[in-house]
Amino acid sequence: MNRMFESRSKNWYDEDSEGGTYSPPMAWRDILLFPVYIVLFFIFIGIFELLAPLVIVLHEFYSTAKRVSDSGELEYPGLTLTGAGLAILLLTLISNHIFDVADHPIITFCAAIFVIIFTLAPLTGWVWLLLKQK
Repeated sequence: MNRMFESRSKNWYDEDSEGGTYSPPMAWRDILLFPVYIVLFFIFIGIFELLAPLVIVLHEFYSTAKRVSDSGELEYPGLTLTGAGLAILLLTLISNHIFDVADHPIITFCAAIFVIIFTLAPLTGWVWLLLKQK
C-alpha cells in the first residue's frame, strides 16, 4: 500500500519540489547534434539559393521557346538582336583581355541571363518549329 504514495523514480533530479517531474528542455543528443543541424540548415539554404534562380531561368527559357515554336514568329526581334550583339561584344572583350569576368561578376551574370532568355530561347523556338515541320 505504501507503493501508492512513493514516487516512481528514486532519482533526485526527476522530482520537482511541487510533486511534478523535471525534464530538460532539450535532450542531450539534440545539444550534441546542434552544430550538425546548423550545418545542414546552411547547406539547405545554399542549395535553395542556387537552385531557385536556375529553375526560374530554365522555366522562362522553355516557355519562351515554346511560344516561339507555337506562333512561328519572334515576339521581340529587337531584344534578340541586342542579345546577339551583347554576346558577340562580351566574347570579343573577354578574348582580347579587355573585360575581366572576375572583376565584374554581376555584369557577366546579368548579360548571360539576358542572352539566354532573349536570344537563345527564341532561336531555340525557331529550330524547334523547323524540326516539327519535317
